[in-house]
Amino acid sequence: MSAMHTVADLLAELARQVETYRQQAADHARQEAYHREQHQLARAALEKAEQRLTVLREATESLERFTPELDLTDYGSASQPKVARMVRKLVQARPAGVPFGPKAIADEINRAFEGQLRRPVDVRHVSIVLQRLSEGKVIALVRVGRPHREAVYMRQGA
Repeated sequence: MSAMHTVADLLAELARQVETYRQQAADHARQEAYHREQHQLARAALEKAEQRLTVLREATESLERFTPELDLTDYGSASQPKVARMVRKLVQARPAGVPFGPKAIADEINRAFEGQLRRPVDVRHVSIVLQRLSEGKVIALVRVGRPHREAVYMRQGA
């Protein structure tokens, strides 16, 4: 047995390599077509998601800009604010059919009464007032709150 290969062995080896590379090239061409198709699908999904994100951001910004004109009198002192009155006033000023939660109302109170409060209104206090308004049928409970997500309420039509 010699370590030398014959010309026939070399030709056979090169033929196997050519066939292997031909199959690899065909496989990669199929994968390239598949990935091009997947890339197009991902681009389409990305465009839809970007449109939805833009719409949601615009809607959120318009709701965040909502601060009604309030009469800032008769809401108690800075140390003892009448949070229930503030909440009722803001709930009455909200448009009907637009859902809101205690955090949004607390943020609006803190923004609207910023100069009159010694410290920001607590979301938990606002939540209690909203629960009482819901029990009194002033507003409707849309989604029950859980420890990891706040309750959602809605003011019903005029």
